[in-house]
Amino acid sequence: MITLDLNTYIQVQKKDVDKKLFLSAETSLQKIIKVVENHSSICNGHFSMKKLTPKGHVAAVRPNCDTDKHHFILWSSSPYLPNGEYLANLRTFHGYTCSGMLPVYYNGFANAAKIGHINKQKQQYMFQRYKHHIEQQYNESIESAVLEEIGMYDDLTGINIMTDARHGWRKNAKDSSVVAIGEKIHKVLKCEHITKCDDSVSQRHEKLGTQRIYHYLEEEDVQVNVHSYDRNLSINKLVKDKGIITNQNDPWHAIKRLKLQ
Repeated sequence: MITLDLNTYIQVQKKDVDKKLFLSAETSLQKIIKVVENHSSICNGHFSMKKLTPKGHVAAVRPNCDTDKHHFILWSSSPYLPNGEYLANLRTFHGYTCSGMLPVYYNGFANAAKIGHINKQKQQYMFQRYKHHIEQQYNESIESAVLEEIGMYDDLTGINIMTDARHGWRKNAKDSSVVAIGEKIHKVLKCEHITKCDDSVSQRHEKLGTQRIYHYLEEEDVQVNVHSYDRNLSINKLVKDKGIITNQNDPWHAIKRLKLQ
């Protein structure tokens, strides 16, 4: 009586813990099982895998039959999309892009985990494909947020906003993101990304971003009544020059400073 070995449990050895990993899809696993079943119905040979070729986060392998050299399988761990891209790679890139993760963190994570890596050229190609859709979603989002914020005020004469800047580095920032949110709904009304191409002096990034936010709101015919922000002297002067806007330093920053003291 032949005893079948159906145990799939494998305990990794210390020498194997650094071996590369890859992503796979359920449909790809089902496909290779079906192909192996079809092969076993006409041949008593066994497949062996000699080489695994990484394709981003996907593995491409060519198992060969030990009985007939003409029997081999070309298998990828991910199915293809209609445009020829691997589903696993594109979905990983989608998650990485939508998470807000910076490229340096993605690269570090992927390389440390040894789960494959989408190279820089491929990332740039994919980003260009995403760019138009991201811009469209962003524009629709801020337009909706501005209208929602306006609707929260009884007099409809204007809105209250809060702004702040996030700098790329603690000192001499290479870029800054200046964001305005609505005081009522706390949704993003506008975000301006300022780089050293816009102004070589990083200390002026927040002011330039705030000016662009005001320009956008003015084009949308939206009046700002109260502007809250951290105690930035250049923003103080900008708001003061506007004249009709109430200047309000953000109390959160003041409380944080008091706590530190």
